Amino acid sequence: MLHYTARRLAASCLLIFGLLTAVFFLVQAVPGDPVERYVEPGLDTENRALIRHRLGLDQPVIVQYWQWLSGVVVRGDFGESLHQHRPIAAIFAEAIPNTLLLTGLAYGLHLLLAVGGGVLTAYYRGRWAERLAVLGGLTVYSLPSFWFGLMLIMLFSKQLGWLPTGGMAATDAEFLPAHLQLIDRVRHLVLPVVVLGLGSAMSTTRYLRNALIEVLNQDYITAARARGLSESAVLWRHGLRNALLPVFTLIGLSLPFLLGGAVVVEVVFAWPGMGRVTVDAIFARDYPVIMATTALSAVLVVAGSFLADLLYYWADPRLRAPGETRQ
Repeated sequence: MLHYTARRLAASCLLIFGLLTAVFFLVQAVPGDPVERYVEPGLDTENRALIRHRLGLDQPVIVQYWQWLSGVVVRGDFGESLHQHRPIAAIFAEAIPNTLLLTGLAYGLHLLLAVGGGVLTAYYRGRWAERLAVLGGLTVYSLPSFWFGLMLIMLFSKQLGWLPTGGMAATDAEFLPAHLQLIDRVRHLVLPVVVLGLGSAMSTTRYLRNALIEVLNQDYITAARARGLSESAVLWRHGLRNALLPVFTLIGLSLPFLLGGAVVVEVVFAWPGMGRVTVDAIFARDYPVIMATTALSAVLVVAGSFLADLLYYWADPRLRAPGETRQ
């Protein structure tokens, strides 16, 4: 296990290095001077040169690349935002916990619906319950996130008045008692978590359903039924455990997918997370922030793939060497 983890970790580090390099040079290839957007039109050439020197933009590209890469890898410093005039690390420190809260809850809802839906559609395959579940899931899956979110806002916020339209907390939340602050935060989380988690669950549900149906047709499942085990025991104890093996890869890769979907959801619901930071940086042509958010997304994709490989290796004994056990 340790040998396999070390090899996969080394490969992931090399891939992250290549992705960071590609991100830097792709942003450098974008036409236009980022300084021109943040200086006065009548600013003289000398002061423009001073600003470019302070930002390090007067250095050769290879020097800028080395300074940026060494800052990111060694110190974890992505530089300073051109638009907000603050360190990017400080911006991320404010936004990342909010995004993790949103995507973590959405991912839990995603897994709950995916496993429950996969088992339900496999158990009732060919019946009206399966057709109804698949139809409803595909309908939600095909809806654009921004439209689905706006429709929920119109229904639950504007029409019924049950939930807030957006944001992370009410304007007077800081004056409320602790338990009311918690309730207020939950109310603001309901709609974005539902949009993000529900919209992505159907893909995993269908994948798990197909894997589960294939497993239920195996000989050892027939033997388990012959021993007198109930259908629910066969399904949950034997079928689901083995059907989850090929789903591990999909589960690991769904993490960056949820973070990508959070960009749209955070904008629709005015959630102060990484999605809002990314969109604001794109509109402001804040290149350092764009590089930082793109690099972070790339790292998360690689980390999701690495996690999926480890889960698959841990769960499937056929991938381990003879005599090797789980650790």
